[in-house]
Amino acid sequence: MTQRRWSAWSPTSWVTTQTAFTQGFGFLLFAIQAPLLGPRPFGLMSMVMIFAGFVEFVLGECVGAVLVVSIAAPFGLLVSSLAIALRPFVLLPLPLLTSTTKCRVSAAHILKPQLPLLVAATLMGIIVALVQYGLRPFVNGVVLLPILAAVGVVVYASLVALQFPEFAAQCAKQARAWL
Repeated sequence: MTQRRWSAWSPTSWVTTQTAFTQGFGFLLFAIQAPLLGPRPFGLMSMVMIFAGFVEFVLGECVGAVLVVSIAAPFGLLVSSLAIALRPFVLLPLPLLTSTTKCRVSAAHILKPQLPLLVAATLMGIIVALVQYGLRPFVNGVVLLPILAAVGVVVYASLVALQFPEFAAQCAKQARAWL
């Protein structure tokens, strides 16, 4: 019974729970350490943690983007932008290979639940691009941006609601409860 309940959680629920616990334990750690360490050591530890987070971000995200751009830059802005957009897809086999060899979790088990949302995001991007193409000659760029954002939200929410009607009904019920 318990195994079935845990396996019914969606991947988004697991990631949200992980983030909430990580943030909660981090806050709890600082709340406990602050009175124990005193202001000077606690301030020093906080500065080190901020620096470590910054270094992790720079090494993880920025260096990869700079590397991709530096390789693609001689070919122009369009190729550089395309390289940045395709970088996650090119690097996707690395964690999939690790999960299949080390954890014995098949790639299909990881990718199949994400496919409907990927299709919805792709269709939303195509529709927003077509709307931009149609409205660009008539609307200023500053006005066009919120219009495109609203179109994207409506299209994506509609596509997700069509693919997951139970989830959409649950969200609608929650929205009515808030109002």
